[in-house]
Amino acid sequence: METTELINVMTKYEKISVLLSIVAIAISILVPLVQWIWKKWIIRAKLNYLQTGYGYLFINQSGSYIRIESVYEALNKPISIKEISLNVVRKRDNQQRNFSWVAFTSPTNMQFVGANASAVEIAHPFRIEADNVFCAFTEFGEADQNAFRTLLPYYESLKNKAKELKDSGLSYDLAIERYMGCKEYNQASEKLKEELFWVIDKYTATITAAYGKTKEDFILTFEVTTEQFNLLEKNMKESIIIPLKDTYGIPRAMQTVQIHIDTK
Repeated sequence: METTELINVMTKYEKISVLLSIVAIAISILVPLVQWIWKKWIIRAKLNYLQTGYGYLFINQSGSYIRIESVYEALNKPISIKEISLNVVRKRDNQQRNFSWVAFTSPTNMQFVGANASAVEIAHPFRIEADNVFCAFTEFGEADQNAFRTLLPYYESLKNKAKELKDSGLSYDLAIERYMGCKEYNQASEKLKEELFWVIDKYTATITAAYGKTKEDFILTFEVTTEQFNLLEKNMKESIIIPLKDTYGIPRAMQTVQIHIDTK
């Protein structure tokens, strides 16, 4: 009788042990499954925009450019940014211009033969790992390229004039006097002024970042002061002189026009 009771007791313990094993196995399967479902279908990726507060304005034969020092943060999930675009509205006349993403500029300067230079990459999609940041110092050019098409014949005329002066045997000092007094120079100057979007005023800029099926807008504001506009005017003049400088092998001398950018 005692032997039978012992067998029954052991059987109960065995049943409990088996049951606990089954529960443990179920938990080991369900917990990762629930976590996967949570991450895959319930929790959403979130893109944050972190502003460094700085940007740069440019003007050249392609028209108006802007570089914005941005930092993007991916929360919860990795995010692959496929495209970035920019719309800028000028306050005084409500004129707006669309800019397309042209290039990355490395936030790290490198030394080349005694001079600092930044590495530049052509714009391309990039991935940000979950809960990480990515520095995207992005340069934007005019999306429709109307300014480029408008200015191209003027710059072609300037290149021809520069070649003519060089072929005549003039020194650079004499050539630049004649160059800046010719009709090609004056015509290009007037046309470049007409095409310049940056004037003394306040601006609202909207960055649109596309990832997955989502488009996220980030609104920024900045101002062009008198001092900054004066630098832009110097760059306009330099831009028109560049065809002559390139022909004579003279280094370019563009001014840095830095602006302060705020998030709205």
